[in-house]
Amino acid sequence: MARPTVDQLGPVPKGLINLDKYVEDNFTLFGFSLEAVYDDIIIVEYSDLSETGDTIVRNGVHLPIHQIQKAWRIGRVVLHGPRAESVNVGDYVCFPNDKGIPVSNMNVSGKVIKDAVFLNEDRLFGKVKPITEDESKSRNTSKHTSGKRGPRAGSPPTRRMLCTNAYNLLNSSEGRVALNFKPPANYPSYNASSKNLVVTWDLIMQSFRTISVESCELVSVIPAGEQFWEYFNEKLAPLSQSEKINFMNV
Repeated sequence: MARPTVDQLGPVPKGLINLDKYVEDNFTLFGFSLEAVYDDIIIVEYSDLSETGDTIVRNGVHLPIHQIQKAWRIGRVVLHGPRAESVNVGDYVCFPNDKGIPVSNMNVSGKVIKDAVFLNEDRLFGKVKPITEDESKSRNTSKHTSGKRGPRAGSPPTRRMLCTNAYNLLNSSEGRVALNFKPPANYPSYNASSKNLVVTWDLIMQSFRTISVESCELVSVIPAGEQFWEYFNEKLAPLSQSEKINFMNV
């Protein structure tokens, strides 16, 4: 008797394999390479992780993974089963961070995938497309090319800034109190990196700032950790408001 095809099986309201039952499982293949998946299962390789793999990057802002468990994620489809008909290999998709089975360093068709997740097709929000630099410039010309904000009267043309994107430092209990750090509620509508911009936390003004890489100079670096807190307690904490302004205007 011939084996029925996917079309002959007919539509089903949901995949036959529900991955929600296995979210807590530690999936490994123990020396094997995964060559195919079935039903509506999709393997998505994360596209929004930092190089270290412990933060999610949003327009230059690094957010600790454990702080945004229910946030949306972006990834690229690596494999999909025959019932996952809405996606193709190479498509970028968005999906909830709290669904699916995460896997690391898994061999898929001869290629090692560093960080990925198994999902059912109905867990996807939809397809997304990376915005190219030209598209980003075109969409934001009227909003972002009206000219740089000039210095206030009596202020110098440049400003000294003490800033960091060290989120382990910022999001620590000391960082939330002493540095008044608050994770961002939303993100820029444009691609900051395509404009040579860096979104960072201003330690003096205690808020997020957008810096143009082309118009700044790195003066010095203070390692995040005990050395920073020594500097903070000795140099920054005692400053009055007027002294902070003088610090920035030097």
